[in-house]
Parts: sequence; C-alpha cells; structure tokens
Amino acid sequence: RILGSILNSMGIENTDVPEETASTPQQFSLSQNHPNPFNRATVLSFTLPKKTDISLTVHNLLGEKIATLAEGTYKAGTHRVNWQVPDGVPAGIYFYTLNYEEGSLTKKLLYLK
Repeated sequence: RILGSILNSMGIENTDVPEETASTPQQFSLSQNHPNPFNRATVLSFTLPKKTDISLTVHNLLGEKIATLAEGTYKAGTHRVNWQVPDGVPAGIYFYTLNYEEGSLTKKLLYLK
C-alpha cells in the first residue's frame, strides 16, 4: 500500500505488484488437535494459503473412515473444527487427514473415555 501510494503520487500506476498481507498463510498446515488426549470433544485446526477444495476426515487404525469433519471449498486462512465424538466410537488412537488439491497432511489423536 505504501509503495502504491508513492508510485501514484509520482503519476505511476501500480498494477503489477501484488499486495501481500501478514495474515495470509504461506503453506498448507494441519495443527495438532487440542486437547490431546481428549474425552468426547476436541478442536482441529488447519491453515490454507489459498482458496481450495478440502476434506478433513478421521480414520481408525484399520483405515476405516469414522467421520468427515469438513468438506468443500474453503478460503485462505486458519479454520477450526470442533469434533464431538458420537456414542459408539470406542476409545483409541485415530488419524485425521486434511486432503487438498496438492496433497494431504495427517496427524494422530488419542480418544479416551
């Protein structure tokens, strides 16, 4: 913005310099859930550097899908998802995966009853 103001005051239009903000993430990331271990509810966070299609899923040790926590097109930034574990899901180790256009990220979580 400052550069644009200086160039405009000199009569030069600034159209080729993209504006970057400190709040725009530079890469895809998946944070560790918290609390971990947890009992009944936990928060999962992921960060996107651009608008993209994603899915956030939870799988057991056998690779069976337990839940889809987020799915669709999300804008750039940090997103948080609360997971309330439904009745019937046994305590144990699970994996949550963020799938996006360029790849995927996976973390482990521990559910205690």
